[in-house]
Amino acid sequence: MPELNAKFGPSARLTDSAEFGLVLKTKPIARGQHIFVHFSPNTASPARLGVIVPKRLLRLATARNAVKRVFREAFRQQRCGLIHGHFVIRLLRSPKYASLPELKTMLRGETDQLIGLLDCRYRQKTSL
Repeated sequence: MPELNAKFGPSARLTDSAEFGLVLKTKPIARGQHIFVHFSPNTASPARLGVIVPKRLLRLATARNAVKRVFREAFRQQRCGLIHGHFVIRLLRSPKYASLPELKTMLRGETDQLIGLLDCRYRQKTSL
């Protein structure tokens, strides 16, 4: 169940290139048709997110910014229930879309599915 009052302020974002580098060194733990999700456990801080949307995949800045907002919103709604660590969502390949709303709907579904899958997989690994 999404947390309605979940915040996504500056403390929930990965901004430092060193933090991105540490997370990207790990193998992607969840892969979708268009998205990779990398995860690095960190018990010291709650779940934090970094987003990578390359210009070579989406040329229009409006499309790139819309995709980033979709990723952040999906993460924000699931953040309270996620395990502690750093997440990086990376757009892997250029999606085929006719309109921006279609692109946002497609990527939102894939993002929700992968974040949930990643959380389940990691909890199973740590409970063994």
